[in-house]
Amino acid sequence: MATGTQLLLLDDLIRSYEGHNLASIAQSLLIQQSDEKRVAGIVFRAGALYQQGEPLAALTQLINSRRLFGLVPLPVIANIVWLAQQTGQEQTAAWECYHFARDAFRLGYPNLGMEAMTAAYILDGLACFELIRSPNILRETGQLYAVAAMDSGLTRKTRRAPRSSSESIRVALVVPNLVDHVVAYTRRVIQYARHLDRNQFQVSVYVSENLSARENPGFPFGCVSGHSEITGAHTMNALKQLNVPVVLMSRKWSCIETGRQLAMRLDADQVDVALFQSGMACPIDWIAAYAAAVPVKAGIHIGSSYYGAGLDCMFVDNPENLERESNWDASDGERIVLPKGVDFDVIDGQPPVSRSRLGIPEDAILVGTLSNHLDKRLSSEYLELIAGMMKKHPRVWFVPIGCGPLPDKMKGFQQQGVQGRVRFVGRHLMPAAILKTLNIYACEFPVGGSQSVMEAMACGLPVVAMKWGNAHAESIAAALIGPPHALSERDLDAYAKRLEGLVISPSAREDVGNAMRMRACQQFAATTSIHRVMEHVLARLHPQTAVAKTSEP
Repeated sequence: MATGTQLLLLDDLIRSYEGHNLASIAQSLLIQQSDEKRVAGIVFRAGALYQQGEPLAALTQLINSRRLFGLVPLPVIANIVWLAQQTGQEQTAAWECYHFARDAFRLGYPNLGMEAMTAAYILDGLACFELIRSPNILRETGQLYAVAAMDSGLTRKTRRAPRSSSESIRVALVVPNLVDHVVAYTRRVIQYARHLDRNQFQVSVYVSENLSARENPGFPFGCVSGHSEITGAHTMNALKQLNVPVVLMSRKWSCIETGRQLAMRLDADQVDVALFQSGMACPIDWIAAYAAAVPVKAGIHIGSSYYGAGLDCMFVDNPENLERESNWDASDGERIVLPKGVDFDVIDGQPPVSRSRLGIPEDAILVGTLSNHLDKRLSSEYLELIAGMMKKHPRVWFVPIGCGPLPDKMKGFQQQGVQGRVRFVGRHLMPAAILKTLNIYACEFPVGGSQSVMEAMACGLPVVAMKWGNAHAESIAAALIGPPHALSERDLDAYAKRLEGLVISPSAREDVGNAMRMRACQQFAATTSIHRVMEHVLARLHPQTAVAKTSEP
């Protein structure tokens, strides 16, 4: 599948061959009989086009290599991904990674295929969600994982009989990595650790590290950066203080072997209930769910359902997912619509940060949003709308929470002459303290948050959110705030009108904020969400005696 050609990206290639005619080198390589040399020729030809200021032509040249070889070689796909990111063509890269993954599975390289599939879904999430939107693609991905598992000697084991209902129930929280700040599945790990009754449940966290860097990655994008000891250091310390064991899977194993080892660990630890929080982007977690003999296996939807893994049930917080994933069937498990939650006691215990600390006047009207992915989610359409609102209303300031300054996002503000009223306030482990300084939460689009929106509602902020499309991340914010406040379709004028109505009316801000707080209290309390999840899984574990206990009043 992979040739021996060095994985040299185009900008490195141009630097390394400065003063040489790349087009001539490409021509001499392409006429050779060796596939390796012809692959190098493709890369050199693309390098020549890129050097001439034609990046999209270079990208097309790389993609068309499939016609020459019947597949896209690894040095070529590496450059496709790199160049697509340079030119804002992430969706193209997602599809190319998906096709590469299918080829890898077909040719007998399942671990390379799995790494490429993770890359495909990550890139899809940075683009237009064309993979996630297709239930047939999700179904095919599950089939590819299943064939790879069976070819590797993994089969679905007979479920272990549940242990006695008089014993404490062992609950495994399985996640692809741990990331501090506002990452929904990491937040939920802490919520379950805090609120499950230890007299009834023994809780452990199992981290597959599927979204962390492999020690020896086979694919050049996806599982190539970060690991939970660093990205989730605060969370791991909090879990230690809560006496919750954390099992980190090794990053030196292949995807299939890591999934196998995780399944074996879940079985060796006699886990009764495993809750998986990931999607089709995480084949390690999928393999573990497929192979483990845990009596009850459930999934918590975070973008896509677990097709073909053999779960008992899938908890879905956004009804839009049910409509989009239309080819789900009973063999995939029951789907249950159930909101996720926020910790009100944690949020209520955080006093607001003073505006003087942020260099913002006390009488300013602060509009903000919160995300770990502001560099991708602050779209040009969103920023143009916010900048226009600031130009029209001089008291409005924009406060993005989640990263430091992003110079490439400032152009629209500079054009409107309002750049001095923008404050990027960085990441915060306890973001409610910053959220409480805002007057209005303006959810970004096309892609918006979920956990951050619930936390803004819990802080009593009026939230403006719009359904952009049917992908989870394009619709969840509107689903959370609900009617009459949510905008049910893509309409920038309606969004601007709704936002301006809150800007000019303190009473409207107070009324809508109170309504958001009430809705959050009624529907999104973490204790209630956890209680209902455990009711469902215990009904499957011990049908006659299932009563879940949490700290719910």
